Amino acid sequence: MAKSARKSVKKTKKPVKKPVKTIAKKAAKKVVKKAVKKAVKKAVKKAVKKAVKKRTTNSATSVAAIAPVADGERWELFLEDGSSVIASAAAAQSIQLGVGGSWNAAVARKLASAEDDQRAFADAMKLLAKGRKVWTRATLAAKLGGDVRARRAVASLAANGWIA
Repeated sequence: MAKSARKSVKKTKKPVKKPVKTIAKKAAKKVVKKAVKKAVKKAVKKAVKKAVKKRTTNSATSVAAIAPVADGERWELFLEDGSSVIASAAAAQSIQLGVGGSWNAAVARKLASAEDDQRAFADAMKLLAKGRKVWTRATLAAKLGGDVRARRAVASLAANGWIA
């Protein structure tokens, strides 16, 4: 009788181990999510600085001419002050930038924001194209980073009928 009691005590005495892998994965996901948000913010700031090209808010000029760059997906905007800016054609069209239009820091910010939105939309379409998962608005927005840019991309996809 004593042996069977010892065996049952030994069986129930085993320590319960926490799933280390799941805890590590959750922690890694949090770190990656924060890093992605930080990288997106830096990229937007860098794009704005590049588009503005050291202009102040008060210095305004206008677009003198537009020429497509070799790949056709980008435009070179020639400004009246002699400088030029290379921008995404789709983003420039989305903010209705054209010859004779004004160019200042606000327009440069709009252009940078439109380019960032185009990238987010393209990333979302790539995820949808894989077709391995049924995406909802919440899961897709979370996968894209969960920020305002991601929510705008998801809203655009939903408005066009790509997701429910």
